[in-house]
Amino acid sequence: MPHYYDLVSSAEIEEHGYPRYLEKALTIPVKKRAFNKILHIKAHLLASGIPHKRDDNLLVCSWNLKEFGQSRKHPEFYCYIAEIINAFDLVVIQEVRRSIHELIILKNILGDHWAYIINDVTEGDEGNTERSVILYNLRRVDFNGFSGELVASNGPQVKRTPHITGFVASWKHFSIVNVHLDPGDSDESAARRKAELQSIMDTLAPKLNTGGLGYENIIISGDFNFYPEIDDAAIAMLAGYGFEQVEKLKHVDTTLAMNPFTYDRLFIRRDKYFALIRDANGDESCGVMEFRSLFEQSLTTYQSMARSDYKERNPHKELSDSYYPTYFWVHWLSRQMSDHYPIWMEVNTDSSEAYIQEKLAAL
Repeated sequence: MPHYYDLVSSAEIEEHGYPRYLEKALTIPVKKRAFNKILHIKAHLLASGIPHKRDDNLLVCSWNLKEFGQSRKHPEFYCYIAEIINAFDLVVIQEVRRSIHELIILKNILGDHWAYIINDVTEGDEGNTERSVILYNLRRVDFNGFSGELVASNGPQVKRTPHITGFVASWKHFSIVNVHLDPGDSDESAARRKAELQSIMDTLAPKLNTGGLGYENIIISGDFNFYPEIDDAAIAMLAGYGFEQVEKLKHVDTTLAMNPFTYDRLFIRRDKYFALIRDANGDESCGVMEFRSLFEQSLTTYQSMARSDYKERNPHKELSDSYYPTYFWVHWLSRQMSDHYPIWMEVNTDSSEAYIQEKLAAL
């Protein structure tokens, strides 16, 4: 369980010398609200079908955390994000900004058995001063020592420099490429996304037969900003290099605003022993962790906070009652949580039986 020291009573904090990770001391009503929301999240995670952690599985998640590092969250929301992340073993995060102050708060709440790997920000207007982060549970998965930015061998660099990192869980070695592609729903934007992915493929291609670093199993995860039809050519191009989408995540809503688009995706190029666990219906175990329903009854609860934040950002404007719901979902909650939902998949980390049967048959 994450360290919710900031939520317990002041007397308990003083008695045990618990550290405080949040910047502000919370009032008792806020602490009660936070604990109740955490219990709600726990029940929601279970109802969403996210599997329990076992010796033979690894729960891999990808989540675009909007403007993480400069989003000015209210303290309790770090606890809600931590509770969701704690349900997984390895979380690939996009849109982390120059400051890692929020990342440090989140990691402290998660505990010492969590670590992160981070690349440098991409400078310039097009890079949006973004970087990528992978948070991982040291009790469940290990960093294999391989990490670096993918620098294009030919042509222009990708706007937000992709990062490749190697891991090992049980005897499964794999690498993750974290991407955040060019946004926009025009044909020109789609062409830029395809060009960015082609640049990544051109850089990866000479390395794909390299053993021992996790190149045999590569996951490309992140915010692809894909739109129906206009990005089909990019998806086909990835398939040509052996990268296939996780089937059940092809056509799902991954946005808080309930857009009919699947921006967040997972593609895998894998050997015969790298597989996802199958559910009771025989489908690959994966999904989207929507959290909008957790806050459907919260428009009134957070109204004074949201209105105060609006006034701070817009000192010469008034937030009308009619616009407030839109502001709450599209702007305020997207900064407190995110405008994207986390997506996840369950990797099988123990294929020993299939391996032994194959070797036995070869004798």
